[in-house]
Amino acid sequence: MIAVILAGRHAELAREDGNLSPKILAPVAGKPLLEHQLSWLKEAGLNAAVLCAGVGAPVVRARFGDGSSFGVSLRYFVEDAPLGTAGALRALGAASLPENILVLPGDTRPVGDGRRFIAHHLAHDALATLAVHECGHPRDCDPVILGPGQAVMELPKRPLVGGYPMALSPLYLFRREFLRGVPESGAWDLVRDAYPAMLRRGRPLAGYLDNALVVDLALPGRPRAKARAR
Repeated sequence: MIAVILAGRHAELAREDGNLSPKILAPVAGKPLLEHQLSWLKEAGLNAAVLCAGVGAPVVRARFGDGSSFGVSLRYFVEDAPLGTAGALRALGAASLPENILVLPGDTRPVGDGRRFIAHHLAHDALATLAVHECGHPRDCDPVILGPGQAVMELPKRPLVGGYPMALSPLYLFRREFLRGVPESGAWDLVRDAYPAMLRRGRPLAGYLDNALVVDLALPGRPRAKARAR
């Protein structure tokens, strides 16, 4: 298993001194966000990660190198043009990836039990496992309808009519086979394009309900109500 951190579309963050710094280096609780992410991955049992970055990649590489100081083997993939979250994964090349891939957006901080999330994915015969939480702010969430056994039945489009109590958290796990369904060119988004396409094809997607698995920091600006920390 490998982790992919999607930081290409979150390339830069304006700082008070006028300089630009990658958002993934933004300080959170006294440490760069990426350091929190790598520590969580190690605790979850993952020792390898790929950082998909944009123009800020050299700055991140100078700070974190190959990740060995944090107990994780870290390599980099630089997006020359916006590929979307699914397109960036496609560009990595399925042949270079192991059977299972954990995907973490670059502006999120995982805080919950990663080992339990991984075990849930491995125990179910699903193409992908999507973290889900109870949403108290439906206009800020990506709604999801779960069926028996927490299977993902539908990803309704916003604006919401009547509201939905469940929403996607920004953490995903899927089998390498998933990438076969991503078009070979063009920008494609996981939530907007890839997951709905899989559901239309009858491919099984599993949900994993946990209200305290990950915090979406939405840097910079107001945090989005994706999930709440413990």
